Amino acid sequence: MQSSKSIKLNLIDNYLLISLYSFLPISFILGNAIINLNIIFVDLFYIYSIYKYKNLNLKNYRFDLYFFILIFLYILINSLVQNLINQNYIYTDEGILRSIGLIRFIIFYFATIYLFNILGKNTNKIFLFWTLILSVVIFDIFYERINGSNIFNITSPSNERIASFFGDELIVGYFTLGFGFICVSFIFEQVFLKKNDYLKLLSIFLLTLIPITIFITGERANFIKSIIFYICFLLFLTNYRYKINVKTIIFLVGIILAGILFQSENLKTRYATLVNEIRYAYKSNEDNLLSKSKHYYNFKMGYDIFLENKFFGVGNKKFREECLKKKQEVEEKYFNFGCSTHPHQTYLELLSENGLIGFILIFIASIIFILKKTKSILNSKNLIELSGLLFFVLLWMPFLPYGSFFSTTGFSLTIINLSVARSFSD
Repeated sequence: MQSSKSIKLNLIDNYLLISLYSFLPISFILGNAIINLNIIFVDLFYIYSIYKYKNLNLKNYRFDLYFFILIFLYILINSLVQNLINQNYIYTDEGILRSIGLIRFIIFYFATIYLFNILGKNTNKIFLFWTLILSVVIFDIFYERINGSNIFNITSPSNERIASFFGDELIVGYFTLGFGFICVSFIFEQVFLKKNDYLKLLSIFLLTLIPITIFITGERANFIKSIIFYICFLLFLTNYRYKINVKTIIFLVGIILAGILFQSENLKTRYATLVNEIRYAYKSNEDNLLSKSKHYYNFKMGYDIFLENKFFGVGNKKFREECLKKKQEVEEKYFNFGCSTHPHQTYLELLSENGLIGFILIFIASIIFILKKTKSILNSKNLIELSGLLFFVLLWMPFLPYGSFFSTTGFSLTIINLSVARSFSD
């Protein structure tokens, strides 16, 4: 796809392409249907560009292609086989349709690499718009935490968590994680070109704002991920780009977080529960707070379904369906809390729906992918590339609850981060 750099788009195509990518963060606020439409429009623009310029060259992206196609084929074939095993000959069920639908993300990945190369420096306009939308969301998060509702008077369904513009979908912390670090990485890359230490310090402040913002959303798992992300980013920064006192910065962030925590009873309750769940995890069932949490039942249901379908699982997006079959077999509390759309944990979701074979295939392929991209980052020292890969790495953190791996919101943010990062690699 390197030859795509020599393509010159006409004014309308250039404007349309920038608009499609700029709209991505807004599409997350508007919902899954708009996200899917946005991604499909990018895919169609990619196909149109290939047809128009006839210069597709995947020679330098063979590994990426094998990586995604291998996972896609396994999930699709496994879904079809599970359908046959369950004697369901209707090939339009949700699991199979969602498996087929994953192709839109694969096309989007290669589309972004190709189209970002065409845009060149015009991608700066996209990042600037993303940063603008992210800034509005961050302001709104603080506004809601202080006032109880956001700037449009939207109130969160949970008094311990922030909804912001997302209404009933409590994913604003995940949205901030997905767009926050990659936008700050863009800012850093621009600042390094100016070689101004004051601007670099301002960039570090903006970087620090991301985990603090996620902290006040009350999304505990995403906050833990953001802190790990933040520390890794600072260490990479000081080792390869700009010397800073990492220990001092982390100490100051700790003081700020502690101050925010003690000012909010809701946040105090939210994070105190997390600490106690970890502290008493080894206790007997009577004292074990973890066993009283909703995610405990999600995890247990996922594990039980995996044990009954060890090798191939129950098929993509079939967790809920399999769960419903257990209504007469398990106690009411276990069923009510555990039987959600997915088990809320990456490992358990892959194991229960794709089995041990699927899990091993996806996990090993992902590890190889991560190692190859790590080597590229160490050569390029590019912070945008680093952010995209770190986002993917953090999906594999064990024990933490997580949204559905192949959901529209979750997988879209993953593919956006990976594809944008890949477009900046050598």
